[in-house]
Parts: sequence; structure tokens; C-alpha cells
Amino acid sequence: MAFDRVTDFLFLEDCEIKSDFTVVLGMTKWERPLARAVSLFNKLLAGTIIFSGGWNAELRRSEAELMAAEAEALGVPRSQFCYDPDSRNTFENFTNSLALIRKTRSVELLSINIVAIGFHTRRALLTAQAVFPLSTSFGIAGYPSVHYGNKEWFRTERGKNDVAAEIAKIQRYFPGAVPVDVVRQLQEATG
Repeated sequence: MAFDRVTDFLFLEDCEIKSDFTVVLGMTKWERPLARAVSLFNKLLAGTIIFSGGWNAELRRSEAELMAAEAEALGVPRSQFCYDPDSRNTFENFTNSLALIRKTRSVELLSINIVAIGFHTRRALLTAQAVFPLSTSFGIAGYPSVHYGNKEWFRTERGKNDVAAEIAKIQRYFPGAVPVDVVRQLQEATG
């Protein structure tokens, strides 16, 4: 497969777990992360769902509030979810989610599913691991971009740009986390 090291590093494979909580990272195209969270709920894997995402000018409301309202309309009981309408970035998604969790229970032993777009799963996991206690177990529930598949990102300019920007963010926030051969292969892809 072309550019397999970049793909394998950045686009984590799904590994859903039966979790205490599912943290759903918001975005403008909120329907797909919502669908992924509802799927986890229907499979009895979600635990309590935390919709996270702040004000979105394009949507004219917070991503979290929009997903929460739609989840309820889709049959997820209000008792099975909460939301954080204030997060402005991935770090805040997880720190605010942890604060919500702490309001209801001890955080010594947690299991968390992370719902994120494919190219963001690596940084989402790294951020969650930095925020949550070391004893936390994590599952990944990703979904592909509407613009390209997880294994074909290099075929479009949008995919190349998204992947390059995401790798740059990981290098900035988690120095040393990106292997040298991944950087080299990304340079070939975007060259």
C-alpha cells in the first residue's frame, strides 16, 4: 500500500471497547461522529456518551449541543449522555470531559471510547492519554473523511493537506512521537 507507514501511524484501527464513557469530538459535519456514537450505544459499548465541541459559527450553536439534541431525537435516553459546549480544541475536549466525569464518579479505573475522524485518531488518543489517569483503558471508534478514505488520503490534495497538518500538530504537541520514517514518507507524499 502506498504511504503505509503514514497511514498506519496516523489512522488508528478501530478497537471499540465496552466503556464507562464515550467521548465524541465535535466537528462541523457532526452527523458522522454522532452516528458512530449512536452505533456504540446500540451495541451496548458506549457507557455514558459525552458530546464535546464548542461554538461553531457555521452551525450557529455548539457542536456538542447539536449532537446531544439529535442523539435524544434518535432515541438515546437523556440519562445516557451529557455534553460539553465549551471546548475549543482537542485538549479542552478531554479536560472538560474529565471534569464532567469527576462530577459523577471516581476516575481511578476508567474505560473510554474515543470517537474521532480517522486522521485525528492518533492525536486524540495521545491527548486523552496525557489528560486521563494512567490506568484508563481506551478504545477507538473512527470514521473516514467525506473527502477521502483512510487508506487513500494521499490521492487528494485535501487528504495530503489534512494529514500534513495533523502530523505537524502531533510534532508540536508531542515532540518525538512521530517516527522519522513517517516524516520521511509524508514528505514523499506531499513533496
